[in-house]
Amino acid sequence: MRKLSSLTDHDIAWQQVPGLRSEYELRFGDEVVASLKLPRMLGSAAVFQCEEGTWNIARSGFFASTTHVRRADSVDPEGTFRASPWTRGGLLELTDGRVLQLRTKIWGRTLEWYTPSGESLVQMRGSGFWKFRADLHMTRDALQWPELHWLVGLLCYQMIMMRRDSASHAAAH
Repeated sequence: MRKLSSLTDHDIAWQQVPGLRSEYELRFGDEVVASLKLPRMLGSAAVFQCEEGTWNIARSGFFASTTHVRRADSVDPEGTFRASPWTRGGLLELTDGRVLQLRTKIWGRTLEWYTPSGESLVQMRGSGFWKFRADLHMTRDALQWPELHWLVGLLCYQMIMMRRDSASHAAAH
């Protein structure tokens, strides 16, 4: 695998692995550069893996959910994301106190990490109805964030959870 930081300004995309599994690959052409797996079909725990390492991502709560990102060999979170039920976005607080904002656009089909000063770092635009696909773009400003690799994984995770939540809501009505 190649480092995610080497792919700024390149066309890369998340794709769901064929079949009914909840497994996703970030691809640069034919090369897999990261993966996100949700081992339990209806669970919210996920494993994100890339050249830089492996992280566990898990969500608790539903309406005002909290998501923690932990390195696979640690119990301490590297970041905590608190979703805003009103905007479908939220705030990510890193362990050193820095904060990023997640914004959504176009009915949740586009998710984007922003700095407090309003700079866009990573954008993901989803498509597909039955199978998940999302184009990813990382800006050069994103290279200043050592958490860039797992920010990419968390962004994909958030979009998948939003899709699941929408499907659950639709099925209930």
